[in-house]
Amino acid sequence: MSEGKILVRLEDLMIPPFYVELNNRYRNLLLNMSFEKANNIKNIAKIVGCHKDTMRNFLQYGKSINVKTLSELLNFLKINIHEAEKYVVSVKRGCSNNEVKIKLPIKATPKLALLLAKSMGDGGISTDFRFHYSNNQPSLINEVIDAVRSCIGSAKYNLQNRVKRKTYELKFCSTMGFILNLMGAPKGPKIEKEFCIPNWIMEGNDKIKSSFLRGIFDDEACVNNSQPRTKRILFAMGKNQSYENSLRYFLNQIRQLLLEFNINSKGIVVQQRYDNKIILKFVIYRKANFKNFKDFVNFNHKEKKIKLSKMIKNYVGKNKTKNLILKTIKDSNSSLTINEVSIRNNIDRNLAKYHMNNLLKECLINKEGNYRALWASNKK
Repeated sequence: MSEGKILVRLEDLMIPPFYVELNNRYRNLLLNMSFEKANNIKNIAKIVGCHKDTMRNFLQYGKSINVKTLSELLNFLKINIHEAEKYVVSVKRGCSNNEVKIKLPIKATPKLALLLAKSMGDGGISTDFRFHYSNNQPSLINEVIDAVRSCIGSAKYNLQNRVKRKTYELKFCSTMGFILNLMGAPKGPKIEKEFCIPNWIMEGNDKIKSSFLRGIFDDEACVNNSQPRTKRILFAMGKNQSYENSLRYFLNQIRQLLLEFNINSKGIVVQQRYDNKIILKFVIYRKANFKNFKDFVNFNHKEKKIKLSKMIKNYVGKNKTKNLILKTIKDSNSSLTINEVSIRNNIDRNLAKYHMNNLLKECLINKEGNYRALWASNKK
């Protein structure tokens, strides 16, 4: 399935309490057609089944109209809704002023895939359909604003800086959440919902898949490179325990998308159980996987992006490091301390200690003396 698949049309929004505004040129065409058939506003309103002021405000003054009345008018004029779709200027839910300058039809794009990821990550759709997103990275907040504008349309939003929480909170009107929900975004508390990655992403092109992965990993993953044995990308999410199978399915979908970019991950395991909650995780190890992740997915989260680059740059394979340490000890004419091995090989002290302990267990080196930790080769 390629980029550009139509996901949302005007017909999907033709349910109460939506209101629609059409551009002046097309509205004048409808006015002329209506007058030819019904002579005046009063007759048109009677045929359509609305108040005459409602029809006048729409046809003559350009006000938005509720979708039920618009549907009746189009039927009366024998106009296909897909024809009218091209001339929609804005839509809104109810009589609020929160209109969206919409772009119909809405098609599958990488930025739209990113929005779906955000709705499943640090964002969500409230029970009244408002779309919200929280993060401490201004760049990620701006990325969401840009994606909404590019994929759906322009609308007012509320952005607050929660200083005590050290985060930003972004909120859009209910029209945005309703449209995202149509495309597969979960509505309501995510820990109490079954949801999965929709087919238009799973079967989309590489740009769509990559954008979804980047969006969800920016929110839900962390990069560990501080300890010698924990160089990894860790992805973890939680739900109520009754939805454990749904969560496993969702994480396996993510792992499947990663495999399409030759990024291998370890199996899903339980990270934590508490009260009635469960957190599941999977981990990505090895330099080849890190490089493929950087090349094909990467992070937009600044700190995570930097950590990933450093982890790749400083990565030394486990066996290579172990063999270097063994060679250093064998080539030395005297016993060496952990610090000396660390300095000679330009590696972290904890990493040197870890491999030297393993070499000791494998009887490839021995420990001498009782006043300080001395390490020596097997040769006499």
